[in-house]
Amino acid sequence: MKITDWIQAIGSVASVAVAYLAFRISKNALNISKETLDVSEQAKNIAEAGVRMANSSLYLTKELSHIAHRCIIYPERFYLHNGQWAITFRNNGVGLAFNVRVELYVRDRENVFGDPNKKTAIGSRVINPNSEQTFIVEESGLSLLIFEETPATISWETLSGAKYEAKWIFSQRASGEELFSLLEETKIEE
Repeated sequence: MKITDWIQAIGSVASVAVAYLAFRISKNALNISKETLDVSEQAKNIAEAGVRMANSSLYLTKELSHIAHRCIIYPERFYLHNGQWAITFRNNGVGLAFNVRVELYVRDRENVFGDPNKKTAIGSRVINPNSEQTFIVEESGLSLLIFEETPATISWETLSGAKYEAKWIFSQRASGEELFSLLEETKIEE
């Protein structure tokens, strides 16, 4: 073997060693990039979890605010008051109900057997906690006959900013027993 063959062999071994070293460096760089990507993905997941926790905390805070101002409003009586229909609602909640609006569906005298008409009842716009308020339909042309079911709707706002609407049905059995049935209570908006 000639010296040039040896130099060429050593050069080949050296270039293989350099190529292997470059391969190892590239592979390590690729692994580091993958780990960085994994860490970035984990950081993204942690950030998303943080956002979810913040949203949950905000929701919980809003719900606690609503609970602190919650109104539990239900009808107590539906009766004739000086020849006019009246309905009394009670607020057993801890919150103040304001901007209260009550609507009754009653029949006109001329059309006793027809469909009921929606009439806005007059009364206080506020129902304090643990108190009651009476609302009256002030129209002389209404029928004094109680029909099988009388729908009533009450809407109100609370100090937390929530708006609610509850739909009730009043019915009277042949025995004279009065029944109120809640159809639905809806949170309209915040």
